Formats: sequence, structure tokens, C-alpha cells
Amino acid sequence: MGKRMIRIGLLPVIVVITLVTNMTSGIAHASSYQGSAQATVGATAAGSALAPCTAPLFGADKDCESTSPLVNRWVTFDGSSDLCTYTQYVDWGDGSSSQRTFRNPSPGVAYLIDSHTYKSEIKTTTYKETVSTSVDSGTCNSIPTTVFHFTHLKSAAVPPQPELQLTNACKLEFTAELISLGVGVAEVAGLFALPGGQFVGVLVLAGSTYLLLRFINNCVAHSPASNTALSTASRTTSSAASIPPLPRAFAYGASHPGKRFKPSGKVLPRPQITGIYGYQKGSLVYFSLTYTNPDHDAKGFGFVGINGAGWALESHPFSNPSYGIVRKNRIDYPFNLACGSSHEYKSWVEAWIYDSQGIRSNPVEVALSCTT
Repeated sequence: MGKRMIRIGLLPVIVVITLVTNMTSGIAHASSYQGSAQATVGATAAGSALAPCTAPLFGADKDCESTSPLVNRWVTFDGSSDLCTYTQYVDWGDGSSSQRTFRNPSPGVAYLIDSHTYKSEIKTTTYKETVSTSVDSGTCNSIPTTVFHFTHLKSAAVPPQPELQLTNACKLEFTAELISLGVGVAEVAGLFALPGGQFVGVLVLAGSTYLLLRFINNCVAHSPASNTALSTASRTTSSAASIPPLPRAFAYGASHPGKRFKPSGKVLPRPQITGIYGYQKGSLVYFSLTYTNPDHDAKGFGFVGINGAGWALESHPFSNPSYGIVRKNRIDYPFNLACGSSHEYKSWVEAWIYDSQGIRSNPVEVALSCTT
């Protein structure tokens, strides 16, 4: 029987992949990850905000440092098609641990083991993360235990500025308010409407706590006309009219903006993106996201251009996915990068899944690139 090899890498909330097309199945999986992005970290000025590590790290480059305390641990499986079940264990080095079982995982797909947020520190702290694996069934071989070192840098930095579909002026106010509240890292779970023309941004903090910030109606930006995946005339972009009402469980937060709280009612578990890969067809490059759907209420997906890319913010229900291809717990979406022509280019998007209440999954960052 052939051996199935496992590669473990470090990813933050942001996931970066390059799409390739050399798989015999016709669907290309994520290419080998590199740690070269870390070369720029040391040049960042002291006290500034460092984004979480942007690629899984291996070998001599497997250790990572960031001002962000939020870390995702991912794993990819390579090798034969033997039927095997694995369990991945993560000792985060701060007294907590995680584990996840994978049954017959597909080769070349990045699977999320778990996310972890380290507590705030008054000094720079290095954590020793230990990742081990067991083969629960099948004849595949295990791999040696791998040790990573994550250094959480002390910083009085401006927190990352999330995409809230706000005007630029209001984004600056949003960032300033987060600093005044002492919030170092917050994941945006959605933008919601209140009666009277106001809106709130729902932010997820560590420990399943939430925080809401209010915005007046002229803060909400309509999606600008820009490059779109295929054709501007045939696309439906997000606007203020598509923003859902705030779920009742968050009513306390709307009445106490800027104050941490736990929901007063049941909040369904959010979908979580667990796998990222892609493929190319002609001039188009597709991202392909797999996700968990614990309450069977995943309703659609969204994306927006980042890192200078001009894709307008879009949101599509699975029932009407525009050019998307909907499969069970998976969505594929094309972007026209003019592949094969003299005008082909690379691009970036951030993408997410949302549920019936409008709550978003973990966002992922995808690097799109032609490969032919």
C-alpha cells in the first residue's frame, strides 16, 4: 500500500493560496506553500501592526511572529488514495489544546485543524506549539511530531481594518473607536440594519463574546463600479438594501454599543471555511471553498477585492449564485484574469460564507493566478 504524507503549516485567519492546474483530475489543488512572506516581517517598524502570518511555514521558516494573537493551524494531505482516518492534535503552548479527525481527506486541500486566540500580553511572548498525529484506521503512516514557535509581539498598533462596506471616512472612525475600546483583534461577523436607518457592525471577540458598533446611514457605502469577475452588466452587487436586520439575540449590543457581551438568545454556530483550492478554465481562474454547515443554514457567499484588487463587494445566495457553482458544502467562483493572453494578471479577494441570519464565517484571503 502507498504511504500518505501529511504537511502541517501555520495560517492565520487570512489564508493565501496560489491556484495551479496540473492535476490529472482537472481540478487543481493549492500549490506548495512557501514561507517567503515572512522575509518582510523583520523590516516592519516597532510598534506597528503586523498582519497575521500569511502562509503555512515549513522547515527552517516554520516559526512565526505577529502582533495579532489569532492563529489558525492547517494541514494538507498528499500521497495515495488509501482509505485512512487521521486525528491531528495541537498543544497551543498556553495550557489549551485542540484536535480534529479527518476521514479519507483529499490530497492537496488545506484543511483547518482549529483556530486559537492567545490572551493579550503586556510583553512579547513566545509560545511553543506541538502538533502530533495518529492514524486511527487504514495502513497509512503517521508523521513525526512537529514543533512550531509563535511569538506574539507587544504592540500599541492600530488593529486590522476589516471590510465593513463603509465609507472611507467611517472606516477611519471605526478604527479609532476600536483603539479607544482597547480592542486589538476583532473578526467582523456582519453588517446589520436597525430601525430608523442606522446600521451596526457585529464583531466577534475571543471567548465567544461580541461587540457592536453603530453607524449612521450615510456611513454605508454602495459597491462601486469596478472590475468584476465576468461582466458588470450581468452582476448583482451588495447595497444597503441587501443588509439584513439585526438578529434579536444581539439586541443588548445594539443598546450598549462598544460594550462586550454574550448573546441573549441562541446564535447558531457559524459556517466555517475548512478547505481552499482552485483551478483554471480558459481565461478564468476559480476559487473553490469547502465549509462546515453545522446547523444546515448556510445561505450564500460573498467576496471583495483586497490588496489593491478592484473587485466590488458582492454577496450571492446559493439559490442564485450568479456564475458560482454550488455543490454540497462547497462553492466555486470564477474570475476573468485574461489567462493565456498578453494581458493576464494576478489578483486577490477576501471571501466568506454567510448563514440565514446574515452572520459570516471566518474570512479567507485568496491569491488568484493564471498557471498556463
